Amino acid sequence: MQNAESSSMQWSKARRSAEGYTGRWLRAAWLLIALLILFAWLILAVITWDVVNTEQGRVLQENAFSLARTSELQLSDIDSSLSLIAMLIANSTSPNVRFLLPLIHLAPIRSVGLFSAKHDLVAGENPVLLRQLWELATSSRPRSWTPAQVAAVRHCLRDKSFCIGPLLPDPTVASAASRWGFPVFQRVSEHSGQASSLIAWIPLNGGLFPAWSGLHLLHQGDSFLLRSDGMLLSRYPYSPKVDYAGVQTGIVVKHWLMEISSFTRTFSGYSSAAHGWRICAAQPIGEYHLVAGQCVGRSILATSWWRSMRWPTAGALLLLFLSFFLYYYLARTNRSRELERRTAEKEIWEAKERAEVTLSSIGDGVISTDCSGLVTNMNPIAESLTSWTLAEARGKPITQVFSIVSEADGRPVANPAERALTEGRVVGLANHTILIDRQGQRRNIEDSAAPIRDRSGKVLGTVLVFHDVSEKHELLTRLSYQATHDLLTGLPNRVLFQEHLEQAMRKAKHNESLLVIA
Repeated sequence: MQNAESSSMQWSKARRSAEGYTGRWLRAAWLLIALLILFAWLILAVITWDVVNTEQGRVLQENAFSLARTSELQLSDIDSSLSLIAMLIANSTSPNVRFLLPLIHLAPIRSVGLFSAKHDLVAGENPVLLRQLWELATSSRPRSWTPAQVAAVRHCLRDKSFCIGPLLPDPTVASAASRWGFPVFQRVSEHSGQASSLIAWIPLNGGLFPAWSGLHLLHQGDSFLLRSDGMLLSRYPYSPKVDYAGVQTGIVVKHWLMEISSFTRTFSGYSSAAHGWRICAAQPIGEYHLVAGQCVGRSILATSWWRSMRWPTAGALLLLFLSFFLYYYLARTNRSRELERRTAEKEIWEAKERAEVTLSSIGDGVISTDCSGLVTNMNPIAESLTSWTLAEARGKPITQVFSIVSEADGRPVANPAERALTEGRVVGLANHTILIDRQGQRRNIEDSAAPIRDRSGKVLGTVLVFHDVSEKHELLTRLSYQATHDLLTGLPNRVLFQEHLEQAMRKAKHNESLLVIA
């Protein structure tokens, strides 16, 4: 019983250690596959983001170059026109409005005027604004202008060359988006030696610089034209959140001040005007101390990135779903099989336990061997009769553990277990057999052996059953003695005499000799 209990405990430990191994392996395999899919998607996402970022940067740089080039060409035309008119006025002894009329018909110019100490000529459609500009020269400041705007205008009035003024509001326009424009100034030297200024007004429609109206790149981001002092000259599209009158402090100004020598690259940062992260590219217009460029929000990059990643993401999600479905199916199948296996193991174990309990409870000795005739198991009765313990006998040849001789002549007899293995049949009971145990003690036994077969009929081993018949043998011997001897004298009686006589007659008949009775 102790051996059976120890074997049961060992089997339970082995079974618990093996339980769920396949399920854990499947879970680990699925997690590994899922991580590989996610890792591959992440690498692709990073590469795609880099490609989108690079492509967007290239587009922004091309757009910035186009904006700068068109702005420079238009400003150059205005500069040339103002210089020509200034030269005509300077060479004229009596300048008048007819010199200014060609400028009014120049596409971007809406109003133009000439101001000097002796002349106050105004021409165009916006004389109110031109008079306000002239009032700055007399130290008068319009209430709607900032100190930065006043300083920039006064600087241009004092400048001896072509000068571009800051953005200013047009008091004659009600629309907030269309009321902005900027003046340009050209110094005129008269014959009298007094300097006068030629002023032209360039209106912006919704913040759009006039030269940009024919470009198709404006819808791709926010376009801007910036002065060297940080003040805007143009920003399209118009945004009420942007301070058009003040000095800008955004990422473009910061990068321009830090990297004026290499300002053509792409840069990014937080834009206070747009209230978000922006990626920008800019191109300096060195002759006029301006910078033109374009910015886009990271949401544009995210949208482009998502358009490129839609199908890979769908493929990754599909692979994850399929892998999870396959894992779920295999795990469910494995759980069913595991349950069936455990149920079968439990039934087999219970049957084995019942068999071991039965073997331990019966009065016969039982020894089982494998197909090589080596002992694999024995019950306590067999241990007692052979004086071998199971631990000592396991793996030993059956002939060593179960040693038998003939009762008649003391010679060894064929082991029934070996005969069952060799002949492949049940070897019946054998009488008059003596079992010699490990201590040399002799016992009369009766034994039988049978082969153990699997479902296909293959012999897996043998089972040997025997029991002690020493008391029975002694009883039979005693009864036989009493039947053939007188109880009082102990001498052989007539029954024994008759048996001996019959034996002698059969022997004489067999030898064809005479029988003499004396």
